Amino acid sequence: MSKQGQDTIKQMITDLVVAELDAGQVPWDRGWVNGQLPTSMSTGKPYRGINVFLLNMRGMPSPYWGTFKAITDAGGQVRKGEHGTTVVFWKRVVKEDDTAPDGKRSFFLLRYYRVFNASQADGLPDKFFPKPPKMSDTERNARAETILADYFENGGPQVQHLSNLNSPAYIPALDVIQFPHDGQFTSATNMYRTKFHETVHSTGAASRLNRKGIAEYDYHGSDQYGDEELVAAMGQSMLLALCGLDPQVRNTTAYIKSWKKAIQSNPDMVIAAAGAAQKAMDFILDTQFEDTDD
Repeated sequence: MSKQGQDTIKQMITDLVVAELDAGQVPWDRGWVNGQLPTSMSTGKPYRGINVFLLNMRGMPSPYWGTFKAITDAGGQVRKGEHGTTVVFWKRVVKEDDTAPDGKRSFFLLRYYRVFNASQADGLPDKFFPKPPKMSDTERNARAETILADYFENGGPQVQHLSNLNSPAYIPALDVIQFPHDGQFTSATNMYRTKFHETVHSTGAASRLNRKGIAEYDYHGSDQYGDEELVAAMGQSMLLALCGLDPQVRNTTAYIKSWKKAIQSNPDMVIAAAGAAQKAMDFILDTQFEDTDD
């Protein structure tokens, strides 16, 4: 696929996100179906990166998605008139290259295909329509605490709790996260939303993922600051979903307008930020994931 084709896909994804913003909804601040990330019907694994948000913003009742073939193979049939949802993936291409040390050159191309929600098909097994998990607030909070404790105790940054803190922050130069005391938060969900946000920022440190722009993160208003903020916003949302916690965000007109302007000016922003957020979540959870197509 040519560069023009790659740019077309990026613009297509950008337009989908902008349309969501125009409707007054921020894709990465949506609640999650059954507290579960969108999941591949054929592999049983959650989708990753920007696909998490492209699928979740459809607001479908099942967390399971599949291609037309995957649904047919599972015993179902997509209903006539149903429209698929676009998802993307990076395809590794290897070509002969006499100038390369091993005689081969590899690169990645952005591709896309369409999937359908389980609710758009008839005849599928009940397992694709799970009931919401019965989790108490205590269980949800405990899951969040475990994620944070494991990360901070195994190579995470230093954490400081300050009673006179005006705003929680990750300070790259010191590799320190500053939080208010737990009792100062208005709710447990708000507390974990804040903690996950700053924790995602901390994964960008040179000693961890060495994310581009993290060193300039302190400078509000810079391009790096906007990119890094989107990474943290997306990452916190995925972590909240894993814990069954709702984002509980009231998106203001000014907030939506600012993101729309930033995203429209850079078609690479959304896909790149979602990919970085996925890597941050993988790092926090200390998980290895092999990408597979649906």
